[in-house]
Amino acid sequence: MSPSELPVSEINDALLAAGLTEDEVNGVISRSAANTLGLLLYGSRARDDYQATSDFDILRYTTSWKSPTFKVGRVSVSSYTREQLKSASGTLFGTHLNRDGIVLLDVGSELTTIIKEIEPANPAILLSRVTKYATILHLPMTEKKAHFSGLVRLARYLLRTAIYATAMTTGQPCFSVRQLAERFNEPRLATILASDPEITGLPSMSLLNELISTLTDFIGPLPQNEFASLEALATAYWDTDRNLATLAIRAGSEDAESIDYSELPKVLL
Repeated sequence: MSPSELPVSEINDALLAAGLTEDEVNGVISRSAANTLGLLLYGSRARDDYQATSDFDILRYTTSWKSPTFKVGRVSVSSYTREQLKSASGTLFGTHLNRDGIVLLDVGSELTTIIKEIEPANPAILLSRVTKYATILHLPMTEKKAHFSGLVRLARYLLRTAIYATAMTTGQPCFSVRQLAERFNEPRLATILASDPEITGLPSMSLLNELISTLTDFIGPLPQNEFASLEALATAYWDTDRNLATLAIRAGSEDAESIDYSELPKVLL
């Protein structure tokens, strides 16, 4: 074990104290104990507005960019390096971590310091980015049918960001989908944005259409996309907007449901 790594015993005790079962803790440790410098709890479990079925969202601070993002039972683990977390300033995800995140373990307080230094997002800029990336969703029906699984994931990612950013524009930031569903009088938001497939349902064309329709309620019509495929869109933007191109590639991946946006080199939203 490197002197900068967290001992397995400390990881075990911290995760048990956070409420994970022994099986969940063992599953997390077996896949991510090495090169772990810190652990942070975020999401509904950190805000204490969770339901019995809610996931434990764990951020793992690590030295390795090629680290696993995975789920064990009710636990979703996403791995971030120093560079990735530094890129979270000015993003919704960074604002969320700074506002609600609870550091469970930290080598030398480095993770705590990074989280404290994250600058809040500007909601107008966030909505502008969402609108730009929503170009990817404006596709011919044949392309939507071919890649609806990855497109559902992208549409949910963009819609969630748009809703949170809209809440920020009112001066009342909120990161609870259930509370925002009530605030915006959109009860379906709590279902279509849920992370649990048993609640939200499996990806489908009808779910994609619903997500896109709801997204346009918040950002307006999707920007025009002159390209007939995700591949053509990604190729066209590769040199001028690498972020948009990367999202298009991931939306078109055959393995889209296993891809987590924490695996991107930087935080986009």
